[in-house]
Amino acid sequence: MKNINSIFAFSNKVPTSITAIVDNKQYTADSSHPNWQAVLDAVRNDSVSDFVNAIDIRSAFQNYVVGQVRIVGNEVWHGYTRLGGVVVDRIFDFMSNNLPVQPIMLFVDKLFQNPSSRAVNELYKFLEHKNLPITSNGNFRAYKGLQPDFYSITAGNLSLISGQTNESGHIFNGVNEVIECIRHQVNDNKDETCSYGLHAGSLEYAKNFAGNGKLVIVEINPADVVSIPSDCNCEKLRTCKYKVVEEYVAPLDSVYIPTESFNNNPLPTPDLTNDDDDNCSEDDNCIDCECDCETDDGECDDSYRNGYDNGWNDGESGRHYDDASESEDYRRGYKEGYGAGVNNQDE
Repeated sequence: MKNINSIFAFSNKVPTSITAIVDNKQYTADSSHPNWQAVLDAVRNDSVSDFVNAIDIRSAFQNYVVGQVRIVGNEVWHGYTRLGGVVVDRIFDFMSNNLPVQPIMLFVDKLFQNPSSRAVNELYKFLEHKNLPITSNGNFRAYKGLQPDFYSITAGNLSLISGQTNESGHIFNGVNEVIECIRHQVNDNKDETCSYGLHAGSLEYAKNFAGNGKLVIVEINPADVVSIPSDCNCEKLRTCKYKVVEEYVAPLDSVYIPTESFNNNPLPTPDLTNDDDDNCSEDDNCIDCECDCETDDGECDDSYRNGYDNGWNDGESGRHYDDASESEDYRRGYKEGYGAGVNNQDE
């Protein structure tokens, strides 16, 4: 019969650590262990199985399977492929912090449904950034910068499957809006750092892009990620679909967040005067370390961003509209920023 042969260390008569031998295997833990109370209870009840499951978190998930993802001892497999790197670290981090393991395994299972092996590998790097939690349904959250009226900052020519645009082609990103485009219209080349597609990113990236505008939190299925541009330390991504789940209030500090944990207060969707299904747009939120906007032909230029910021400030403060004699991109940005600033002043 197996027994728990244990030695405790105490502080003020309170157990603070344990060294135990069960079936010729040594286990150690201290009071910081997430299952510390369960460890103590198992020793008190002399329950070998409860003790091993409590102290050795990974042992509780031997042959644990979700979809095609399974944990076998200290290894994680998808089908016949042994996994490594960031995604495996996250799985065992979930275990160590006593978080539900099913969400991160669902994430991995969805990730491998992505048709692009390049996108699968690139997404590992993106998830190294902080404040990008996994949700209970296996998706992940990211951030997006917008105009003050919740429309995308730039416009283009993507064919939207889901989503609404205004007459100038900017996409409305109100809470609960699902934005989706045809996948092959999103640039899958990570080295073309400023290009077409629906964009989201880390908190720092989105804040820099939004400027004086709005920040929202979006939810993305890893199967829908197309590429992670190689600039800016891989802090942005291109995807073919996302859902706006809430307006930004504070960073998402945890590595896991229940799917239901967001403000369910959708913004009213405005009446759109353009009902032409063929006149769709792309959300070219393409900011990187060297350029801050993307024009419709795919070339980056600081002028639009500078014009938009100056126009927004003038519009909000009520200064007279000045169609500055700058570049065409600057004038376009100034005009759109000015209108958004005026609208913000009226609210």
